[in-house]
Amino acid sequence: MKKHLYVLVVCMVALAGVFWYQKQSSPVSVPPVHAQTPASSEWNQFRGNAQRTGATNQEISGTLTQRWKRGFNEWPHVHAELVVVGNRVYFANMDGKLTVMDADNNGNTVWEKDTGAPINTTPAVVNNRVHVVNLAGRLITYDLSGNKLWEYTVPGNVYSSPAVVGGKIFFGTVDGVFYAFDAVNGGNGPTWTYPVGAMIDTSPCELSGKIIFAAEDMKAYALYTSDGSLAWTAPLTGARSWNAHPLCSVDTNRVFFTPMAEFEAYQQTNREIYDTALYEGVTGPLSDLTAQVDQFMSQDRERLSPAMLLNATNGQRITSFTVAPANTIITSLPFNSWYWGSIRPALWQGDKLYLQSGWRNILIDLRTNRISQPNANQNQTKFFVRGDELVPTTIGGNRAFGGIGENIATLDLTNGSRSNLLGTYGSEGTDFNPLTAPLLGSGLHYYTFPGDGGSGSIGTFVVAGGRAYYEQYGWIYAFDGTITQR
Repeated sequence: MKKHLYVLVVCMVALAGVFWYQKQSSPVSVPPVHAQTPASSEWNQFRGNAQRTGATNQEISGTLTQRWKRGFNEWPHVHAELVVVGNRVYFANMDGKLTVMDADNNGNTVWEKDTGAPINTTPAVVNNRVHVVNLAGRLITYDLSGNKLWEYTVPGNVYSSPAVVGGKIFFGTVDGVFYAFDAVNGGNGPTWTYPVGAMIDTSPCELSGKIIFAAEDMKAYALYTSDGSLAWTAPLTGARSWNAHPLCSVDTNRVFFTPMAEFEAYQQTNREIYDTALYEGVTGPLSDLTAQVDQFMSQDRERLSPAMLLNATNGQRITSFTVAPANTIITSLPFNSWYWGSIRPALWQGDKLYLQSGWRNILIDLRTNRISQPNANQNQTKFFVRGDELVPTTIGGNRAFGGIGENIATLDLTNGSRSNLLGTYGSEGTDFNPLTAPLLGSGLHYYTFPGDGGSGSIGTFVVAGGRAYYEQYGWIYAFDGTITQR
């Protein structure tokens, strides 16, 4: 008995010593390893979700079969994407109307509401509520049958699509105020506000209890969703935050911004560098080209190198990347947004950023900061799979999708193979040739049919709810194909 007691005491003393040592020693900071966050089969708000990943877990392949097509006598804003939840398609238009269509019944109208002002944002459908905010700042929440539950008008125009997450609605206004509303009882006014004093024309993303956005004072802001207090702010490079909607990666705790670069002082040289190195069909290893551009950017990174990857915990900028195939080390992302939407990011498998810079398709592994091309042909240029002008690329499962005019193509990110889904999607000449447009019979990349103004070819291609949807020139298409759940 005494022997057993002695052994027990010795063990307890040893354990106490271990705990004491662990307490006194400086802990080693090890980044958490996250499992891949599964994508959803829904596209329930701008860029598909509150993290703005531009991805769903459904991919479509094979030849597309048009299930139905519906035209609107108006054109949508570039920030007004389709929303797909269940068998309903939600469409906000510049005529101020929110239209809900039956995806299984030829796109027929289920209900439609006039908000009283143009809608240049994407609605959000979360927890059986439909939230929409128009240009005049009128925020309205409906139930799924179209009954208005509440509304509130903020004193400022809105270009920021609402992010709905955690029971709150988040967006900013052009008069520089960021708002949070309770999604159930927002009619009594905002839960909290945060004035930044500069125009907010970007749509926010949410990550780990923080809501993150960019403002025209060229700063990124991260606010705590609970009370609106400031978590951090970080300077953004470039000249304007136009269209620099952040993308949040939960798996890697990273946030990606793409403001517009400064081209006034460097226009000729900068455009020549980019057109030569990354745009105008020049072949060569990506590592060589990006090293060339990185060297040019080094003369004035604050204005010439706008693409930024930040640590979402503290806003610290990531400044070291390795580029395949030569493992070249560069200090900033060499992708320049020289007009709205020229960099079109989406998130693949939760930890890989897929984007297109000019004529190149790029993958950035956010865990290792390694940059590569997913193309089977590493020298491939031209419009391999991309959208036109302001059109963001989307990902469904393991495929990236893009549409120019009436031509749609897909890139398999696992092996780099590319295939046409609809029309002719080869080079620029065929992409924009009206004679090859299979749907409208005509269609340059800027067109004025059927609305009363230039459409600007929005063209977001969304795979959700077991089908593919595409908006182009005020027309909405629903396609059937081979759907694979990833």
